[in-house]
Amino acid sequence: MNTVKALSISLEYNEFKTLSAEGTGKLVLQCLGGSGWITAKDDPNDYIVYEGCILEFPENQPAILLQGLSSKLEIEVRRVEC
Repeated sequence: MNTVKALSISLEYNEFKTLSAEGTGKLVLQCLGGSGWITAKDDPNDYIVYEGCILEFPENQPAILLQGLSSKLEIEVRRVEC
């Protein structure tokens, strides 16, 4: 596995961030601290994440919405080629 690109996101309580998930390789989100809510377009599931949680989305995932549920949510976003 090769990590292509990494991005760090920090959100305050009730702050939102939309990710455009364009690119090749699966999208991996890892919660480094705090807690948050994540949902993805065309995915019927919602996810509550906390420190240590890792979510993977397929490379064709069009968009992801994040919301901070604690005083500070820290998320690392990586694009990984298999």
